[in-house]
Amino acid sequence: MKRILSILVAGFMALSMGICSYAEPDQDANYDDIIAAEYLYAENARSLLSISSSKKATCTSVVEDDNGDVTKIVLTQVLQKKDGSNWVTYAAWGGTFNQSSVTSTRTREPVSSGSYRFKTIAKVYKGTKYETITTYSKAVTC
Repeated sequence: MKRILSILVAGFMALSMGICSYAEPDQDANYDDIIAAEYLYAENARSLLSISSSKKATCTSVVEDDNGDVTKIVLTQVLQKKDGSNWVTYAAWGGTFNQSSVTSTRTREPVSSGSYRFKTIAKVYKGTKYETITTYSKAVTC
């Protein structure tokens, strides 16, 4: 009886152990689209950067509110250049927009060779309350 009970307990323990599995990630999936930020007042915010062959940097900040709840957007726009392991300010702009959505494009010409990214800090107001949103573009090398 003890032998049967021991075999049953050993069998139960063996079956209750975890089973490991491995799956290859989907190579065709665009994982950038899977993660989406949630904001209090804005629906969407992003920073875009392109640098032309003539070394003209085009920096675009986009803040969108589909509901019309936003009353004002204050932007701080910063073009950053990589210096070693740090990102340093290369150019900066600012603006206040009394509207619910804004697309603001700034240019800098010429830029020197190197790696750049564009940073947007947006204060998005709903009346007197606001949220601060910071977005970065992908890095671009020229």
